[in-house]
This record gives sequence, C-alpha cells and structure tokens, in this order.
Amino acid sequence: MNILDEALLDDQDGIARADTAETLRALAGAGAQVRRAVQAAREALPAAIAPRDRPRTVILAAPAYGPLGHALRAVTGADAALPVILGAGGTLPGWAGPMDLVLTAGRGDEPGLIDLAGQAYRRGCQTVAATPGGSALDAAVQQSRGVVVRVPVDTGSVGAAGYADETVFAAQTAFWPLFTALLAITGACGASAFTPGESLASVDAMADRLDETSTRCRPAAEAYLNPAKGLAGAIAGTIPVVWGAGTVAGVAAERFATMLTGVAAAPALSGPLPIAGRYMDRVFQAGETGAADDPDDFFRDRVDEPDPVRMYPVLLVDHDDPAAAAPVDHARRTLGALGRAAVGEVGARGGSPVERLAELIAVTDFAAVYLALGTGVGPAAPGLFPWTEGGPR
Repeated sequence: MNILDEALLDDQDGIARADTAETLRALAGAGAQVRRAVQAAREALPAAIAPRDRPRTVILAAPAYGPLGHALRAVTGADAALPVILGAGGTLPGWAGPMDLVLTAGRGDEPGLIDLAGQAYRRGCQTVAATPGGSALDAAVQQSRGVVVRVPVDTGSVGAAGYADETVFAAQTAFWPLFTALLAITGACGASAFTPGESLASVDAMADRLDETSTRCRPAAEAYLNPAKGLAGAIAGTIPVVWGAGTVAGVAAERFATMLTGVAAAPALSGPLPIAGRYMDRVFQAGETGAADDPDDFFRDRVDEPDPVRMYPVLLVDHDDPAAAAPVDHARRTLGALGRAAVGEVGARGGSPVERLAELIAVTDFAAVYLALGTGVGPAAPGLFPWTEGGPR
C-alpha cells in the first residue's frame, strides 16, 4: 500500500506542483461541461425528435466512462423504455427493430459503437449518438441517417504535461457531458422526464451542485473542511469497501470504486445496500490477511512479517431516498457488532436525484484524485491502465 503524504494535501502550492496535468482543474470544470452539453442538446434535438416518437426500448451502448447506463436508469425511474445496456458495443438483440432507439455515447473513436450504428441502420432502428463533432462516430451515425448531439468532450491536453486520451482519468472526465446528453436525448423522445426545453432546469441545477461541491473540495480548502481530502486520508492504506445507500448512491459507489482503481491505483470493492452488506462479516474477516498468526506474541519475528491488508467500509448515502434509511441503519448496527465503523461517509440531500448524484460523485472523484496525488501515483500517468472500448488493456 502506498503511504499518503498528508502534509501535501494541505499545501496548495505542493498540490499544484504534483498535479502536473491539472486534473483537479478538470474536475472543477464539470459544471461548465454540463452547461455546454445542455446547450448542444437544445440546439440539436427539438427539430429532430418528438415525444410522439417514444421508443419501445432504449438500447444504450457506451464505453466504461463511468456507470452511464446505471446512472441514467437511477435518475429516470422505473420507466420500461430505459435502457438495455450493451456496454461498448456488441450485437443488437434479435428483437431490435424500427420501434426501438439505439443510443450511443462516446468520444467517437470506439469501433464497437461505430459498428453498432451500422447494425441499427440495417435493422431500421432510430439511432442517436452523443459524441464530439467531427468524430468517426459522428460520421457513421450521419451516414446511417441518425441524429447526432455534438457534445463538447475534452480530448486534448490539459496543463503542462497534459493527460493522454487513452488514460483512465481522461475517459472519466467524459462522464458528465455524455450523461447530460443522454438525459436530454431520452427526454426528447419521451422516454424520460428530461426534455431539451425548460424542464432541463434540474440538469442546470445539477451543474450548480457540481460547482458548489467543487468549491468545497478545492485545493485551498484545508483537510478538516474539505470532504474529499478527509475521505482520501481516511481510506489511504486500506482496501475500501464502498457501499451505496439509495439508488443514486449505489451508482456513485460503483463510480468511486472505478476511480480509486483506475486513477489512484488503489483496489476497491463496491455495491449497493442492503445486498452488498449481507456477508459483511465474511468480507471483513477475510480481509484481515497478512497479520501475524499470534499478534500478542511479543517475541515473534517481525522482520519478514507483512503488513496486514485492512478492509474498511465507506458509506455513500442519499438521505432523500426513503429506501436508504433502513439499509444504512442496519449496516451501522452490524458493523458495530463486528467492532467496525465506516472510515468515511459522504451524504447528499436536497434537490432532485441528479443533483444528489452530482454531489456524491463530485466529492468522491476529488477524493480519488487527492489520494492519487498524495500517494505519488499521479492520476494522469499514461501507463496507468490505458482505457479502450472494452476496458483496461
């Protein structure tokens, strides 16, 4: 386990020197990315799709830029049209046809998505893509007579060193503009409550929540006031077991584990409560590996004794989700019976589900980057799990 330099987290100049790719600044721009994506959707969609065209099923294909499909399903409710998730491409289901919408989202160079656009055209499906203008996916969907929402996704360098297109961090920063476009597209065709007009006010509020959270998590905020720095310090040197209490919190837990593993090179587990907590006693007993056979033996040989692997729970809680209260209370009681407690807890309340999702993801994204910087991993290192359409290669 890498050791966290806690002094660095409270040294604004030191953080700036360590963050050569300006990844923190990229995270702070999430709200602006959302607003640009909203504007792009408003310009592209109203004349192209009408609510009367509501599809039988939405088939979503997107690379691993964060749990886009799960996030979309979490904030749009149990709508029967949302979505069948194919991942980064693949083959359309045998029943897909003219009554279905094939929705693709990516930075535009993913072969699986380009191939899927051709499949959709041959099946007669309606096709919509959220992707940067001028990309290969943009051209493929236009050739297939589909609709393109040209989303401004950062694919170039940031800062002095820049982050390469193939790094995990670069891929993860595409989450917010693509997610915003997906909300607008599903709303425009009547498959969700988010329309490109005035009812996207909740998405504008999501951008505001991202800005507010970025201010709280800024490098200048000291660790005792900064929830992201505090969380990074709490999980350093452990294997976090991230639990989400509530529908959107479950999505945020999945995203946090992805960021920890890919950006901070820190292994992590995740899952939604109450399912993920059913076998917590086994998880934490099995997690204490590497400890001495008899820790009370004063005369034991400590030279070759490995450091124990410590697994600790982290709770992400949507306080406005009625289904979250009972599972999180049960988890706390069970942890107490095991002599454990959550090393970190992040909660969100107020506003719409997309706002609460934004807060949970923003805090944990910053925490993952602070952990990477504080342990010297460097979240933008080109050799760190380069991301392709199918996952890490």
